[in-house]
Amino acid sequence: WMYWRKHLMYYDAWYWRRPKYRVRRQDLLEENIAFLWRNVQFIGLNLVGGFVYDADRWQARLEANLHWMNENVDKNMDKIDLVIVFGHSEPNEDNEYFFTKWVEDVKRWRKSVLYVHLASDAPMVQRVVDRMSFPSGISFLGVQGGVWPPTKIEVSTQEREISVYHNDWLDP
Repeated sequence: WMYWRKHLMYYDAWYWRRPKYRVRRQDLLEENIAFLWRNVQFIGLNLVGGFVYDADRWQARLEANLHWMNENVDKNMDKIDLVIVFGHSEPNEDNEYFFTKWVEDVKRWRKSVLYVHLASDAPMVQRVVDRMSFPSGISFLGVQGGVWPPTKIEVSTQEREISVYHNDWLDP
């Protein structure tokens, strides 16, 4: 956690050229970010899986993540063609509450959604309809961690296409 706070928490402010959009941070969980760019609402969440050390803190984080997503989507609803959410964990029993509630929100939003997470196996894009009753408007993209270059994702809202480049896109 200390490494994340020291080197990655404000990556956008330290390393990105001044963007044409504003990166917002959640007051309660400043590692959660959001920005709207070209009619795509980007939302980054500290959503992890694994061992639950403190059930109350875990639940509070899941609730805060849901609130953050809804706050940003509701604020920009008329400007959004697509919502892209970044989280660390794929759906599992430790965060089932989050994804169950999220499905209700996505149905209300009536927007296409891409959830990007660390892959537990080979990277892939999958449309999940049967697990945890996900509606067909939600796609999942598992990306490989610990590799260089990182996965590059291109999204065309007009063509309704997602292109994924795993390791052959960066010029040497």
